[in-house]
Amino acid sequence: MTQETQNKQYTFTSVTAVALAMMRNIGTKGIIFLPCKMGETLKDVDNRRNQQDNSESMTNLIPIGHIATSLPRGTDYKIRSIGCETLDDFDWIDYDRDFYEYFDDDNASKKNEYVWVRVDDVLTELGLEFGPEILSNPDFIEALINKINNQKMKILQSLGQKTTSVVLTYLQEQTIQALLNSEYSKFILNLVARIGKTVIVLDYVRRFAEAKKRKMVIIIASKSLGSNVSFSEDYIKFGYTEDMFILKEISLHINEDKFKTNGALHKELKALIGDMDCIIVTDEADFGSHTEDAIKKLITIKNKYKLNIVNQIAMSSTGISKIAKLMKAV
Repeated sequence: MTQETQNKQYTFTSVTAVALAMMRNIGTKGIIFLPCKMGETLKDVDNRRNQQDNSESMTNLIPIGHIATSLPRGTDYKIRSIGCETLDDFDWIDYDRDFYEYFDDDNASKKNEYVWVRVDDVLTELGLEFGPEILSNPDFIEALINKINNQKMKILQSLGQKTTSVVLTYLQEQTIQALLNSEYSKFILNLVARIGKTVIVLDYVRRFAEAKKRKMVIIIASKSLGSNVSFSEDYIKFGYTEDMFILKEISLHINEDKFKTNGALHKELKALIGDMDCIIVTDEADFGSHTEDAIKKLITIKNKYKLNIVNQIAMSSTGISKIAKLMKAV
């Protein structure tokens, strides 16, 4: 299977950039632009920021607006060029002599990585004055991240590309690659707490479905109602609704007899799934989903509709023996 590595489109700025902007924006009738470095990395964004801190003239870089795409290297240049040519919120920095003079000859190649991003509208909305202290204001940072994310997404969507606002960590990416490279169809994920299990599974299914060129159904079947809700929320929040799979959550919490006779649920599942491939996911599998009652419900789901199950995933941060019991039985 051809593997995909997430191309992370990052934006950095700094207090030094604010100082340069204050010099540049004198006499511009309230229109304020902030210098931001827009680049890309196939690795961890935090590691990239640390590398930039050690090599850049602008130190103590602050991350502003990260999105990810499957497009190849060089996408950051397209974002900068299309953005500066078509958007009022982005402008080229290369005409500004004061900014140019900030770079020495060794850093000349970095000039084209910087873009002026308009921020006076954000400042006005929040009732803030422009100055170095704005980079310590969480409301300003959040508003600027949203603004830049939205503009980048518009550019990539205009190119017909799919994007996701989630940026994977190194451990998340490595876990997804291990799943994609595996020859097995059943997986037990005993992952550390707060690693972001839902995003790992959602991004894995997205890539798996695209590689197979088949639309799929991911069935979230857990006893933990909170886990089911988290999957649904992240599925919408991070833009996976536009990808080649749909998500359906099923609670294993209801009474087994009611589950078997729930005609509305059965009819909905049959209409939803059809002949599509299915991936069953059970989160917090040690939280009641390993019991005989829950296992019977999972077997009912699999057998009643003769699902074409291509993968099954059970995961938790603890209780691996209970997860193993579930996977052995189903």
